[in-house]
Amino acid sequence: MNTQFGDLDTVVQEALTNDAEFQTSLGSLSEEEKTKAIESKRKEILANKAPEFFENMKKNETIAEDQRKRAEKAEGKKDDKKSDETPALSTADLYALMASKVEQPDVEEVQRFAKMYGKTIGEVLAEPTVIAFLKEKVEKRNSARAAEKGGNGGTTGSKGLSEADVLERSRNGERFEPGTPEAEMLYKAKRGIK
Repeated sequence: MNTQFGDLDTVVQEALTNDAEFQTSLGSLSEEEKTKAIESKRKEILANKAPEFFENMKKNETIAEDQRKRAEKAEGKKDDKKSDETPALSTADLYALMASKVEQPDVEEVQRFAKMYGKTIGEVLAEPTVIAFLKEKVEKRNSARAAEKGGNGGTTGSKGLSEADVLERSRNGERFEPGTPEAEMLYKAKRGIK
């Protein structure tokens, strides 16, 4: 199953190689600057590609599971392996999930990634692909919550965030969904609009 993550690395590498403008911009940089620029671009591409990659992978797993169930049903076997699907979490796993502030809906995804990587949950939570995936899920959830509360157009931010908070979160690599209060605040802050 590690080949799936290898495939993601391949997709990221191809995107880096095929970006002619980026490759041209590397020409005038020192080796250290090149390394930093490549790593930064790699993280950006990974953040964009990982959620789509994992969603497709999840769909493929669901299809495979459905086919397995149909085959067992056709053979007359009963599917009583429910306890096998989500193994119990160890104390260390629970601590790692809590320390990383993984929300309940994402726990099964993290378990699936740990199984695919062949690592513990604590180790897999340090993987850049998993981090990017979880950030994307949290952003979508937060946007949905904000939309549920109903934006009345006159608000100046989300949950009392200041322009400085939004700028800092942006500098730390967080991306905001277009149209959200945070995205609008970031746009105005970068352009000095009040």
